[in-house]
Amino acid sequence: MSVKMLPSGKGEIQIVPTDGQLLVEVSKYSKRPIERTLLRILRYMNDVTARRIGVHGSGGIGKTSVLKALIPKNWTIRKVQDEVLRQLSLSSKDVKTDFEIAGKLLQVLKCQRFLLLLDDVWEPIDLNAVGIPDPALENGCKMILSTRFLDVCHIMAADREVQMEGLLPEEAWELFQEQVSSINVDSPDIQPYAQDIVQKCGGLPLLIIVTGRALSKVNDALSWMHASREFSRCSAHGMYGFESLVSQLKFSYDRLEGPELKSCFLYCALFPEDWQVSIFELVEYWIEEGLISGNCTDIYMRGCDIVGALVGASLLQSSECGRSIKMHDLIRDLAVGILSLEWEGYQFLFRSYSRMAQHSDMGNSSSYRLLESFRSNRQSILHGRQFLLRAGVGLTEPPVKDE
Repeated sequence: MSVKMLPSGKGEIQIVPTDGQLLVEVSKYSKRPIERTLLRILRYMNDVTARRIGVHGSGGIGKTSVLKALIPKNWTIRKVQDEVLRQLSLSSKDVKTDFEIAGKLLQVLKCQRFLLLLDDVWEPIDLNAVGIPDPALENGCKMILSTRFLDVCHIMAADREVQMEGLLPEEAWELFQEQVSSINVDSPDIQPYAQDIVQKCGGLPLLIIVTGRALSKVNDALSWMHASREFSRCSAHGMYGFESLVSQLKFSYDRLEGPELKSCFLYCALFPEDWQVSIFELVEYWIEEGLISGNCTDIYMRGCDIVGALVGASLLQSSECGRSIKMHDLIRDLAVGILSLEWEGYQFLFRSYSRMAQHSDMGNSSSYRLLESFRSNRQSILHGRQFLLRAGVGLTEPPVKDE
């Protein structure tokens, strides 16, 4: 979860640009629902009675883009406090406990008007425990939170709720056409299959982009027919919501060319969520792990080519400077789903704050079927390796021997 606090002036909303480039912001078509949602939020912001605004919707639909237009998801009270302290240019050296920090923040913030942005909230946050005054008419403060779960909006007492809309059918088709680029999907032999795929994407920009990129080299009707049937199978495992979306994203993973590319992609899930890693550093990791090989002259070029292929497939995101990459949280969930398997000779123990691990339905049969569908993917990264991953939790000692 990311946190942003902005000073709130008299009836003004401060729009602040942020670093980084979102996957769903690559096209004018994917921006349209973001703009529509943003206008609704701005109208609520001008309503003096609206103090808490909740934005909810499916993963990959563009909620983070909305909050970034107004200006790491593993959170604890201390992490939220530290981020607020950092943005207020305050130090926590003289206080030790969460309670003491909360008192310090409360003293500072109770005399200020602020806009609090909470992105990707997966469970309710006790603002009082953090030390943030409750937004109210009396103090003139406001809060906007984004979440996949409507219940979070309710529990956090949002007095205005905005459901994030997906792309309209014509927008979804235009975005898909843009991703397949040189392929003429308007051809009578291809169009029915292409439109069937787009319809099953449900207006989600992330899914449309990733799926379109996966099909950008398919130029004959028979292959499109098979692709449509394959994507339909990914969409019809009797699953709904989060699990179904991850299963649909797996369609793009399956179309990566060769185990080397797939292994390098899966390796990126070993970094914490929202973690930006330099391309040079990532390629060095791949070489050290033996995922790519070759002579000293060619091996780095091969690694950079793999990065380029994964970015081109929209399975990795490139920073604005082009020197680092990161994974969208849903794409990481896909990789986690492939790695979080256990069968004879292979064990992958994920102790990460992954969305898939945290999801409340993870124990039900639909989630089991999702993982079952990944069992055929025994890539080279799996052979002879065992993983115990606790990404982003700040371990200072190795896990116990039993683990």
